[in-house]
Amino acid sequence: MSNYQEVLECPLLFKNTEQPEQHVLEAAIWSDLFSAGGSHEALHLLFEALRNNDTPNDIKDTIDTVFKSASMRQRIMKEWKLYHGYDHAKRHKSQMNSYADYDLASRCIEECHSCFKGLLAYGMVEPSSFCQTGHSFFWLAARSGKRTREQEELVEHLLLLMSPEDLLRPFSVRFPGDDRCSVFQASTLYEKWFKICLSRLGSLLKDGLALLGPDETRQICRYAVPDFANWLLDLGFDLGKPHPDDAAPGWFSVVTRTDPAPMFDWFWRRGYEQPEGFLKYAASLNLAEAVGWIMDHDDSRHDWCDASVIAAESTDERSTEILKVILPRVAGIKKIRQNLAEDIVIKIVYGVYEKAVQFELQGTSLLQIENVAIDKIRTLEGLIGEVDVVVLEDMNQQV
Repeated sequence: MSNYQEVLECPLLFKNTEQPEQHVLEAAIWSDLFSAGGSHEALHLLFEALRNNDTPNDIKDTIDTVFKSASMRQRIMKEWKLYHGYDHAKRHKSQMNSYADYDLASRCIEECHSCFKGLLAYGMVEPSSFCQTGHSFFWLAARSGKRTREQEELVEHLLLLMSPEDLLRPFSVRFPGDDRCSVFQASTLYEKWFKICLSRLGSLLKDGLALLGPDETRQICRYAVPDFANWLLDLGFDLGKPHPDDAAPGWFSVVTRTDPAPMFDWFWRRGYEQPEGFLKYAASLNLAEAVGWIMDHDDSRHDWCDASVIAAESTDERSTEILKVILPRVAGIKKIRQNLAEDIVIKIVYGVYEKAVQFELQGTSLLQIENVAIDKIRTLEGLIGEVDVVVLEDMNQQV
């Protein structure tokens, strides 16, 4: 910043012992701010001057007047090539350049949140603005690679400032199909963003909820709890309702949560059945909590057997827990007990063999994988008696 300040006029005027004339200071502000297509150094300096208690009031008043002027907003829109919102951006899409450099406001979204918030506070830019690349300020803030709490708060700040109408409009015009997703739909990615939008829509809430499909349902179900689900239900949106493109989007999202039971219970009480193959899906992801709940609410013995075989072949340590959940349920079923036990042993050995080949090429030890397999076979002891684990050692020697 210091190198650039050498060619800026305002720092010299601020240091001058004599109070600069207003028209001189105004001219310097305009010149510095729009130098090099938009100077962040100048913008930051001016906002710092406004916050600094040592800055003379006359200087603060002049900066304040210039920043709040309609001519400032107009020049920013023109020189930084910004668009007021989605409708404005869509009408001028042919004039956009996907590979253009970002304007100063857009750069501040990534580089200086205080300056960006200052631009918004003074009305120098609009929260619903689009930049020359075809993306909105919301998109630029939400897609940032800097996934920090500070970045999330910037998105929240934008959502609080945007009008309800703009929340229901698309957030980008850059690529074909971008107009199919609104800011409100994108807000479902995070609970706080979504709740802010819900509180802001007002009379447009029903229109907003009508935009939500299976993708948004999946996102919401990553964090929804029964009380929140009931609240949405009162508003007219049912998280368990099947969609034409996806009969059970909520179930598959909830299943990966640490404690899926509360929302599973909510779906169940609402009369929604778990999707076909759900137990096998949970077993394939080694989700013991989900597997236990599913088996308590599904007496399909065929699914139980398939899930146990899936867990047997996995070499993930968590797969042992899946077998420990499933096997006690099938232990008393004489007709399938022996055949299932044989299938499980075969799958355990096969899983180890597959890993052995892979690890041999990588020069990695098989000890941990073997221990997982042995633990699984010991889990079977209560079902079929003792199992000779030497077969695992023989397999390792063969590889």
